Amino acid sequence: MIQITDKTLCSGCEACAQICPTQCIDMVDDSEGFPYPVADPHRCIHCGLCERVCPFLNKPEVNDESTEWVAAVNNDTETVRKSSSGGIFSALAHDTLSRCGEVCGAGFNMDFSEVCHRWASTTDEIEGLIGSKYVQSRVGESFSDVREKLKAGLPVLFVGTPCQTAGLKNFLQGKSYPRLLLVDVLCHGVPSPQVWRRYLSERIDSLISANPGLADHAVDAVSFRDKRNGWEDYSVTVCISARDRDGAIVHNRQSINNA
Repeated sequence: MIQITDKTLCSGCEACAQICPTQCIDMVDDSEGFPYPVADPHRCIHCGLCERVCPFLNKPEVNDESTEWVAAVNNDTETVRKSSSGGIFSALAHDTLSRCGEVCGAGFNMDFSEVCHRWASTTDEIEGLIGSKYVQSRVGESFSDVREKLKAGLPVLFVGTPCQTAGLKNFLQGKSYPRLLLVDVLCHGVPSPQVWRRYLSERIDSLISANPGLADHAVDAVSFRDKRNGWEDYSVTVCISARDRDGAIVHNRQSINNA
């Protein structure tokens, strides 16, 4: 039975919760909003599956000598502009769609308060997955969904942090799926989801305080690498809309420069 006594040895990839045959493992948020597995010993049948899929308990062997490294950038300048770096995700995602496949990646929920993995099977749905989100993504049932789609013969592109893709590989229990493409994002750790929600709330409050007549506010877009001022001076941008007393929609863009 999985037991987390040291949080530095758990990335919250959720592989253990998804593999559990009795669903006795719940992902519970700590004070910072990071999810950790909590197992119910009364429902546990001691099958050991949760421990066998844990990326920290089963670290893969790495052979750098057999690794081929390449660098690439999307040829479409507009795609690169709205992406965080080189726009390669877009190219891979559209290639997957062209082969009647589906893409699983990180996107914001409806009010932008949380990042979660979700599926895209159309070009429009891909748009919500473009760009880095510097908040931990909730994987949910994504691993189970990946397995079912692969069993159905669909090409699948899964994009996540290295610990998430490692968790998925372990969840698939060593089975080879030629139609599965895994993409790791370069990761230096993920910020607190609770800190993000608090920051977003402060941005909204500052707009309302400066404009007390506004109502029905909503977050329309978030970019962690807004490059409208160029690559060297990118900013975190939160776009908010609200209605004034006359019912007119007021747009507000709040940015914090990289510096």
